[in-house]
Order: sequence, then C-alpha cells, then structure tokens
Amino acid sequence: MKMSKKLTLESPFGAPAAVYSWPLPMSDKQEGSIEIVETIRWVCEDFPELKSAVDDHILTDFKGNNYSSIFNICKKFNRAVIALRAIWQGSSRYQRIDERPNSGLLKHILNQVYSHSVLEPDKLNSYEPFSPEVYGETSFDLVEKMLETIEIGEDDTFIDLGSGVGQVVLQIAASTRCKFSYGIERADTPAFYAENMEREFRKWMAWYGRSYSDFTLEKGDFLSEATAERITNASIVFVNNFAFGPHINHQLKLRFANMKECGRIVSSKEFVPHNFRTSITSRALSDISSIMKVTEIEGMRGSVSWTEKPVSYYLHTIDRTILEKYFKENKERMQKRISCERDIDGDGTSDSSSARTSNLKGDGESGTISSECSNSITAEKDICDDDIVWGPTTRRQWKQIMLAEETHKGERKDERQENLSHFEACTDSFSKDGTNRDDNIDLTLEHLDSGPSHSAGRGRTMKKTDSSKRKINK
Repeated sequence: MKMSKKLTLESPFGAPAAVYSWPLPMSDKQEGSIEIVETIRWVCEDFPELKSAVDDHILTDFKGNNYSSIFNICKKFNRAVIALRAIWQGSSRYQRIDERPNSGLLKHILNQVYSHSVLEPDKLNSYEPFSPEVYGETSFDLVEKMLETIEIGEDDTFIDLGSGVGQVVLQIAASTRCKFSYGIERADTPAFYAENMEREFRKWMAWYGRSYSDFTLEKGDFLSEATAERITNASIVFVNNFAFGPHINHQLKLRFANMKECGRIVSSKEFVPHNFRTSITSRALSDISSIMKVTEIEGMRGSVSWTEKPVSYYLHTIDRTILEKYFKENKERMQKRISCERDIDGDGTSDSSSARTSNLKGDGESGTISSECSNSITAEKDICDDDIVWGPTTRRQWKQIMLAEETHKGERKDERQENLSHFEACTDSFSKDGTNRDDNIDLTLEHLDSGPSHSAGRGRTMKKTDSSKRKINK
C-alpha cells in the first residue's frame, strides 16, 4: 500500500505542528504550496531573525508542484524555528500573552481556515430564496470597514444572525476585545462547515501564538425564543438581510425593539429608511422607527459574495431619547394649557368652552390674558386629555401605553354609541306616546361627546329658552 506524503511546519510558539497532505489542494486557482510559502513569510514578519535566513536560503528557488522542493523548504524552516525556540524559551519573545494578530496576518489566517474547512464551496449555494437559509458571504474588508465605524469594547457582545460558516464571528473575536462573539446558522451545510471553521481557527491561532475573544458558532433558528433573549442583551447585531423576505425582516424588527439603549444593528438592508423623519407622532409610537436612528455605511465593490457591485450597509442605533422628547413635550404642553386655563378662569375651574371663549373676548381684567396663553389654548383646542400620552420611556413599557390607549378609545366609542341609542329611544317614546307635553325637553348633547367639557367644539348644550322649547306633538 502506497503511503501518503506529508509536509509539516513547526510553530514558533511550540503549538502542534501544522500538517499538510500531498498533493496540496488548489486554493483560489492557486497552487496549494502558495499557502505554505505565505505562512513562512508571515512568521518572518514577527521574527526578523528568521527573515534573512528565509530570504537567502529557504525561499531562494522552489517549484510549487514538486514535492521534494516543498519538502526541503519545510525542512529548512523547521530546523531554523526549532533552533530559535531553544534560544527564546522562557523569554518574553516566546510567550506572547493576549496579543492579537494584525490585519494582514488575520486575513491570511482566515483564508487558511476557510481553505482547510470548506472543502466543497459550491454546496453553500443550495438554499431556499427569501428564507433565513439564504447564503451570502461578507468580505474581510467590509467587516474591517464596519469596525472603523463602530467601536467594540470589552463589555460588548456581538451577534451574527445567519452566520454562515462563521468567518465574521471569527474575525470579530480575533480583531476586537469584545466580551463575547456569537453566530447562529440554520442551514445544514454552512453549519457543518462552521464546526470545521471553529476547529481550524483555534488550531491556527495557537500556531501563530495569537489570542482571541471568547466565541461560539451554533446551529439553530435565529427567530427562536432563546435567540430573542440573546438579541435583547446584545450590544451589536449583524445581519445580512438583503435577500430576506418581508416576514423575516418584520420578525427581526420585533426583536430589535427590545434591545437595550445604544444597542446597534448593522444590516445590508434598512429596517427604517435612513432619511426617515426625526420627530414622531402618537400613531408612530408602536413602530421601531420611534426608537431608532439610521446612518449609511458606504459600500465597497466586491464586499459581498453575491455581487461585484458596491453594497451599502446600514447602522441602526437604539435611541429612546426620541421617545423621551415626545413625552416631555406633551407633558409640558398639557401643563402649560392647564396653567393658562386657570389664569383665564380665575378660580382654577372652567365650566365650558363657551365660558372660556367669553372670557377671552370679554372686557376688563377677565378678558385680558397673555398672548402666550391665548396661543396655547388655540393650538390645544382640539386635543382631548385622553389623547395625551403620560407614559414611561423605558423599553417595552411604551408598547403597553399604546395598548392601553387603544383599549380606552374603544371603550369611549362604545359609551358614545350607547348614549346615542338611549337618546333615540327616548325621542321615539315621546313620538309614540300620543299626548302633547308642555314640559320643555332639554336636549343635551354633552353626554354624547367623549371629550372633556372644556374642549372647543364639544359639550354643546341646547339651553332652555323660549326659542329652544320643543313639544312632542301627537
């Protein structure tokens, strides 16, 4: 039986040697030997003592498709590394604790990890359109650009929803000092390759003597209740939702609404238009736009796997100060209105809108009010007390406010309809009685109006006067 040929590379930091099987696999239409040569060069970047020996004696002349040539390169490199390890042992040069790889080395490591883990990349393209299984890879350069836009600190938790084979999670774990980096993938094939990616990543990071933040790559549904709790507690969420359908994007918005203050979401499709209005109304309180600010991260050509065109990403930031401002302005407006009405009435009470109108138009002290109060009442005349929102501004609770408001409006509508039915029944009874009545019927519409008696245009009463007497004739 023919023995398979092996190539090994010793780690400068004493980690298990990297083992290659010959013939070397092709990677990006290049000879597999290129990876070995580039790995040796990156080690030389860390240790200048090796650089001259490698350039002058190791990588002087080799043939990438020749086993003996590549074997001799590995042999010479291993001999030099073992000698230097003996010299460095016990020194700070040998024990690099908590050092992260630079951008160039990390990109090389992730390419190594990918080529050793994803053996059949074409299988990744089998997915159902517009589903959570839609697969698309995000480039290393795009993630770097994202990290230039958002700062990730030691207390931050990063989540990738639909993490594929996990390269974004690994890049975040290696290039930042985040507390935790987490990725979840539903599709079987990417989730299977993600297990290989995790194993290879840990191996090669140890081989290069580099550290990384804690991370997990998991197979599962990012719309599950367990993941919803993770989203709530996350600092940064990344999601490639460009090809997701409207139902999935809507479900994600519901989960993002529970994120903590200053939580950030980076997506390939907006959840709220980035040129959306900055002010809100009572009708928009239940929409996520009332707690979210959006900015665009300029796209780069080739930043994603599914197109060579520039693709823009969007940074969404949870900001409930928009709600706080809305509640504060409503409260101040109502307090100002009440204060002005008290100044007008003199005794702090108001019987009707007509009384206030007569005070406004009257002569003397009772008709003299500040223009500020007059303008306030005019601006507020169509606002009912029940329409003013007096709610807390913490997350989740503002939704309860809107639910209570809708319930109250429904009760008011039912009460209004009941009063109207009672009034019509009374008039029908008078009409069918068959007798003339001399008593005046005070037809009061005030109880049919849902608003307070002092609201303009409401609480209208047909007073008992000679001109308003009505008799129900037979």
